[in-house]
Amino acid sequence: MRALDAVGPWCKCRVTKLLRIMRRWSSKRPGQKLSVLTSRRLAITLSRLEPEKGQCSGRAPVPANPLCDLGMPHARSMTPRWDPGNLTRHRIKHAQCFAVIHNAPLTTITDGKFEVLSNDCFDSPMLSYAGEYRDFQTREYVESRHYFVDSRLAVAATTSDEKYFVTFYHEHFDRRCGTRPPPSATEGQRKLEYEQAIERDIDSGKLRSFKRLR
Repeated sequence: MRALDAVGPWCKCRVTKLLRIMRRWSSKRPGQKLSVLTSRRLAITLSRLEPEKGQCSGRAPVPANPLCDLGMPHARSMTPRWDPGNLTRHRIKHAQCFAVIHNAPLTTITDGKFEVLSNDCFDSPMLSYAGEYRDFQTREYVESRHYFVDSRLAVAATTSDEKYFVTFYHEHFDRRCGTRPPPSATEGQRKLEYEQAIERDIDSGKLRSFKRLR
């Protein structure tokens, strides 16, 4: 039954019914093997055992995202998009820093390159989380965002539905870019420092409604 529990209520229902049919068949014909024809009949019978209205014999409805039922991590359907004006503004603001951490000429950090880097950060984050940060000027909490942090501590923030990028920047903890964490820091050390910063933000009230996505 543990194995059945792993496949979700809808599949579990169908498999359970199939096993019940097979046990009934074998009890009437002890020692006989299933013929090809009989196997096909069982398959046809099973295919007709569809749940009604998303339910399975009165059980809870099957989740809209089957990965949730399987205990899979946060799953996404597509890469967020940039508003062209927002992309250019953030590229101009943060290009220097990305040139430093990628050891590349500043002229190579174009809008296209900036978009590629943000997509890469979103697709392969070292850690990701959701939360509401408090605006420094208004002191009000902004709406919840999803944050994706890569091994260089580049941070891509998206809307909560992950349809649009909101910002993309490099986190260097209010120090000069490239000095903290130091270039010699390992990925584990960078991750630890970022997680400690999250804890400080939560304790200070700067961040609320924190939730890990992976």
